[in-house]
Amino acid sequence: MRSMPLVIILAVLAFISDGPIRPGSKSLNTNQIPLGIDSLYILIPKNGQFYIGGNMTLQTGLSDFKGKKVLNRVERTVAADGTLFSVDSFMVAQHSLLPLYQRLQDPQGKHKLNFDRMAKSAFYDNSLDIILASLPLRPRYKAHLALTGEKGDQIADIQVVGKTAIKTADGKECNSWKVQVDSGENSGTYWVADQSRVLVRFEPAAQNMIIARIRGCPVSI
Repeated sequence: MRSMPLVIILAVLAFISDGPIRPGSKSLNTNQIPLGIDSLYILIPKNGQFYIGGNMTLQTGLSDFKGKKVLNRVERTVAADGTLFSVDSFMVAQHSLLPLYQRLQDPQGKHKLNFDRMAKSAFYDNSLDIILASLPLRPRYKAHLALTGEKGDQIADIQVVGKTAIKTADGKECNSWKVQVDSGENSGTYWVADQSRVLVRFEPAAQNMIIARIRGCPVSI
């Protein structure tokens, strides 16, 4: 059999390398994912200013699930008047970040996702900050991520714009990677601390709110 021309081989390799990152990829370093409890404000724009519309608590830990080590996340959102708005609880495999379990409690009741009936190898779309924390972020870094969730399967295109110092809600600066994400409802700009990898800020493309970390950097959870 004649060998493939070099140009065809290079084209095939380029196509493979551009494929979406999936759970278990060698690109992931899950040791970078911060564990503990962190708090963020939900800021709502009004008359050219931002007001605290509520807060979000992210609790991330390690536990055992059916004999396997998993990362468990509880994401609790509370309105400014103290009313509980939603609780999103999910688990992903510790090293691969493959989604295993999810339950959402919101004003409409409780909902669960059956990942067995969804994409066999895709990240849970609401775990995007965890995924970004595990990636090898660097200047001009680009990647595609395979996601799944209530809206079905999709591909998220991410690009590191650069490193910048951005203020947290308490007015302190935090050196962060600025990451542009194009993934439907999750589209927007994320700022991920360059050292601790905590989520510092998220501005959705819809520009209807800002999620901002309360405490400054450098600090671990």
